[in-house]
Amino acid sequence: MATCARGEDGLVSLRAEAPDGAVLYTDVVDILDGDAASDWFARATEALGGLDILVSNASSANGAVGDQLWVDGMQIDLLQHVRLVE
Repeated sequence: MATCARGEDGLVSLRAEAPDGAVLYTDVVDILDGDAASDWFARATEALGGLDILVSNASSANGAVGDQLWVDGMQIDLLQHVRLVE
């Protein structure tokens, strides 16, 4: 399984709770940075030997308002999925 997060804390918890023998690839990535997200995806698929299933669970529920809410929503809730699939 490969996963990323904006901060290390959640990844530390995931690794600690993973069953013995679980194969994990984790990294801190800001998916608003399209190049960073694409690079993470390439590293993850390389490290794990390919991709069988993609579950993208990011959301822009970040407290932004006005235009920034819409920009973040498009970047996180839509475009990051497109980038990963491409």
